[in-house]
Amino acid sequence: MVNMNRRITIILPGVILNDQGGAEAVTLDSWEKWAHVENRTGSNSNPYQQQVWEYDYRITTRYEASRPTKSNYEIQYEGYRLKIESVSIDNEGFKAIEILRCTKVDEVVTNGQS
Repeated sequence: MVNMNRRITIILPGVILNDQGGAEAVTLDSWEKWAHVENRTGSNSNPYQQQVWEYDYRITTRYEASRPTKSNYEIQYEGYRLKIESVSIDNEGFKAIEILRCTKVDEVVTNGQS
C-alpha cells in the first residue's frame, strides 16, 4: 500500500482572449488530491548556452473515475508547476492507482544561486 501523505493540486489550464485579442493563460479548473511524491531526480543541460536543471517526479494518486488526470493537465506541488509527461493506471484489486511522470525545469540556476 502506498502512503499518500502529500497534497497536490491538479490544474486544468486553458487560454482565453483578452480585450486586445491576445491569448491569456488561465486556470479553468483545479482540485486537490492526496498523493505519494517520490524523491525527484534531475540533470542539467545547456540549451542555447544557458544552464538549466530539469527535475523528474513520480507521483502516485488514487484514480477518480469522475475526473481522471489527463496528460494535458498540470500539477502544483510545493509552489512549483509541474508538466505531466505521462499518466499510467495501475489496478490494485478493486482500487485503481494513477502514476504520473512529471517534469519541472529550473532556468534560474547560476553557480550556486537559485
